[in-house]
Amino acid sequence: MDLIKITCQALLISSLTTQLVQAEGSNQISTSVYASQANQLNKQSGYRLQASYLNSDLGGVYLSYGQISQYAFIDQDGFEQAHDLPIIKFGYKLPLELTDNINLNIHLGAATSLAQITGVNRIEHERGTTGLNLAAEIEWSLTPSWSVNLGMDKVNNMDFIGSVTTANLGLRYKFSSTSPKKAKTEKVAWFTGSSQASAQDKRIRSNANQSVVNTETKILNKPQVQAITQTQKSQTQQSNLNLPVAAESNKPKIEVESKPIVTPKTEVIANTKTNETFYKVQLAAFSNPANAKELATKLANLGYQCKITQSGNFQLVSVAADYTEQMAIKVKAEIKQQLRIDGIVRIIK
Repeated sequence: MDLIKITCQALLISSLTTQLVQAEGSNQISTSVYASQANQLNKQSGYRLQASYLNSDLGGVYLSYGQISQYAFIDQDGFEQAHDLPIIKFGYKLPLELTDNINLNIHLGAATSLAQITGVNRIEHERGTTGLNLAAEIEWSLTPSWSVNLGMDKVNNMDFIGSVTTANLGLRYKFSSTSPKKAKTEKVAWFTGSSQASAQDKRIRSNANQSVVNTETKILNKPQVQAITQTQKSQTQQSNLNLPVAAESNKPKIEVESKPIVTPKTEVIANTKTNETFYKVQLAAFSNPANAKELATKLANLGYQCKITQSGNFQLVSVAADYTEQMAIKVKAEIKQQLRIDGIVRIIK
């Protein structure tokens, strides 16, 4: 019966893992190390190592190995015993966000004992005995990658041993999120929320416009000087000839002024635009358009100018407002703090 229970639990966890890997939303892998203390009799200590996979929409799975040294308990015959107790745990993990930096993590799964305890004439506790694993912990994020965890863990109904309850203090490291690669084809849809673009975006655009205008005015001043000198020459020629050609002298004046104004203006604007390099922050990829639109609306309501780019079977959501590289990195950090989504800074082509 124990073998059948272990097989069913393994199939359930593998099926859930497959669904999480294929699900939409950001994905995260983390590793943790815990110091544990048993709550029974002699309060013996131990340790636990855990690996977790988490999807932002569906939750995640966990797998851990731990051991309590000389775990003390009262056996079925009423005698006190103490044995090393190694246990493997695996199951479903559900994170509940309390604040921007604090989560409540709920664990529900199975626990398998690797210990074998023998009595006088029989085996009291078989290796491979399973039980129900329940746990709750508070996770406090110190940085985007590191967090501290404090919680309680319980394994119910282990043969001969009974229930095993421990208090745990741990340190967790979270790896970066993963997202699909960008395809070649692009169809862009821009979103603007009820709130206006942030003041930072406006300052960036105004600075870029001022640089273009100033460049144009500096170059346009030179043709005006040339136009004045040429008109003076034409007037001198008219005075030397003493001919009444006032109406005709206006023609070269118009032609001289119009040429330098048009030509330098188009050249300066073209050169200025080609030399500028702008960046965007790519945030997530969705196969469901409704999820992409929902994230874009959230970003727009926070004051960001965002776009949805069709990339194969996925829709990429990004924030773009002619950012410099430094500003794009800053915006990426702000969005990660507000929405807990880690984006990627890319050049706008």
